[in-house]
Amino acid sequence: MVEEYWDECPTETPIEAAHNDAGSIAWQAFESGMFQPLAQEDARLFYTWILDQFFENAQEPRANSWQAEHKSLFQIDLQATDTCTTCNHPTNRAIQHENILNLGMLDSHKNIYDAVMDTMDQFVEDVYCAKCERNQIMIRSTSIAAAPKILSVWFNILLPGQKTTHALAYPEYLDLTAWQTGAESEDTAQPVPLRYRLNAVISHIGDDEAGHYIATVRGRGKGTFLAISDEDGEMFSRDEFLANPQVPFLIWNCGEGGEGFQVYGLMYERVDEEEEVEEAEEEEEMVASEAQETVGAADEEPMTNSGEEVMPEEDEITSDEKENAPAVAEMTPVDGEMSSSEETTISSDEILSSDDEDTILIEEVITAHEEGEENWEGEAVIVSVEEQEEW
Repeated sequence: MVEEYWDECPTETPIEAAHNDAGSIAWQAFESGMFQPLAQEDARLFYTWILDQFFENAQEPRANSWQAEHKSLFQIDLQATDTCTTCNHPTNRAIQHENILNLGMLDSHKNIYDAVMDTMDQFVEDVYCAKCERNQIMIRSTSIAAAPKILSVWFNILLPGQKTTHALAYPEYLDLTAWQTGAESEDTAQPVPLRYRLNAVISHIGDDEAGHYIATVRGRGKGTFLAISDEDGEMFSRDEFLANPQVPFLIWNCGEGGEGFQVYGLMYERVDEEEEVEEAEEEEEMVASEAQETVGAADEEPMTNSGEEVMPEEDEITSDEKENAPAVAEMTPVDGEMSSSEETTISSDEILSSDDEDTILIEEVITAHEEGEENWEGEAVIVSVEEQEEW
């Protein structure tokens, strides 16, 4: 965003050096008075503050175009309708413009769709009904009037004095088509599909007073995911990316069966059906390619049930394989037992299992050769024909 709208603009950027120094963003947050240095702060509040700064501080001549683009990227418009439980009189409420979608969480929720349903349709008390002319209990149904390109979903897990640790499942692809305004009406055209793909996860460990955040993001490469904790990173699998809680072992030693990071925020990017099909095909091709590489590696190194390498019969070995085959051992004269020109075939298992103190491995021989040591006695060395010629 900064590169597109401010790199060539001579006026002040909305957040100074945001694309060069992330630390400057934090200091400007402290100067705003909303955040305190070295204090435990809320990631959701910080995220919304950053988006507000980008929107409010855009400078001319690009302010108008930028703010329109900003809304299309991040703003979700929610339309709520209150229906009286006594007389069924509907009342449309003003559209709410939000940068995030807040979802409540209950232990009864099995997945994110349960949380969406309970958030978008709920009972509210003491709301004035114009037809009854008094406060009544209402059914508040909320729909999506306008959807953003980037959908930020946050769970209400951090409440004063408590933290909800319910491990709610969430999908890689989120379909909110059914919650669009007019989706259930027979008088309007069917809305376009409203589908999103997950790009990042924000997770929290600790309680409502103190803790730590990590972010797990989808990488630029297909099927790559990276968990980030401050300046440290750890590669995640897709299953780990979609897990709740998230359990990093390297950047944060959660340990086997230890406490993980509770999923707090989800960042989704809108996709159309064609993009989704292409992404699915690319993922399938990647998986198939990895499977072929695995099979190819297994074919190159056949193993018996006991785990020992299987060597083909003599008449099955080609001339090229003979030249590169290991297991030829040269022995220097020791007590007149073998001349320098004699050779014997010794398996690698025999070499590695030998108790002879004079037996060394190929790495040690190469080191000795590089250091100019030419006189070796009683040494059994596994070499190939190419290595002999090189020496």
